[in-house]
Amino acid sequence: MLKNPSQNNAPTLSKAETITTAAMILALTAIMALPAFVFFFLVPLLFAATTQRLRMVIFASVCFGVISILYSLINFGTLAIGIIFIHSPWIAIIPRIGAGLVAYFVFKLFRKLIKDTNYVKKVLPFAISGGMGALANSVFVLGWIAVEYVWLGRSISMLDGVLEGITYYFGWERAFNLVDLIMIFIMPFNVPIEFAIGVGLVPPISIAYLTARKKWAKDTGLPIIETDEERKEEIEMESER
Repeated sequence: MLKNPSQNNAPTLSKAETITTAAMILALTAIMALPAFVFFFLVPLLFAATTQRLRMVIFASVCFGVISILYSLINFGTLAIGIIFIHSPWIAIIPRIGAGLVAYFVFKLFRKLIKDTNYVKKVLPFAISGGMGALANSVFVLGWIAVEYVWLGRSISMLDGVLEGITYYFGWERAFNLVDLIMIFIMPFNVPIEFAIGVGLVPPISIAYLTARKKWAKDTGLPIIETDEERKEEIEMESER
């Protein structure tokens, strides 16, 4: 007979570890927001998408968005995208939640689809999830900015001032606009770099973390249930014994 999950004796991820993991993701996100690590800003979110439960992924996404806004406030008036995040904070948060969900479900999908070899199954889902999560972040954020500030024509005087400053600095004859900022600076540089980081760094970091957790489980004799699906499988296995 199938037992109720609350009645199963198998220990699962403790509240202490959940809090520790959340604190670690929050701290890493805050550190990666610094200028020296700005291209690695997505890594904690993509790490969560490939190693944690859905609620932790949403938490990491919200942290990503909120810290983006706080960093924009600290550097107020110097970054065009930061000015947009301050005046439209939903652009910093909602698209990041979407990116986290994309990375999470892409990872789950490819973990089920790829069963060729142990090596491929071990690495490729992480790489695909990291790459798709990075692309989703760029598409959702830049797409929302384009709709709100280009298509709908919303204007911010401070943003216009920053764009005028860029025009003056480069000595261009025509006024530099938001479309120029996206197409000349963000798309050719930020997007490919973030995609490469997602594909290249997420697999080794996530795999190392999961390997360490499994080793800890083996040494202590305590099973670690990664997802609700695996929790259900564990209960079913116990009921068959």
